[in-house]
Amino acid sequence: MAFLHRITLDPATCQGAPVIQGTGYPVALIVDLLRSGITPAELLTDCPTLTREDLIAALLYTTNPTTRSGSSPRENLSGIPR
Repeated sequence: MAFLHRITLDPATCQGAPVIQGTGYPVALIVDLLRSGITPAELLTDCPTLTREDLIAALLYTTNPTTRSGSSPRENLSGIPR
């Protein structure tokens, strides 16, 4: 699946939780922030090391049934700025 290469699992980082490669941001944190109402544009502004593709990867990771955490509902990707 596109962008999933941006997610890494490393026991030495965040106790092995999935993180956005090169940022240290846990996937669960990104998804929780988006679910809480922060807009993708706000998140990208507040966390300049993140990219639009990172946000998409986090959402795809949580909705992909073949990944470890695939339990959240599909998110609307249209709100992620280009």
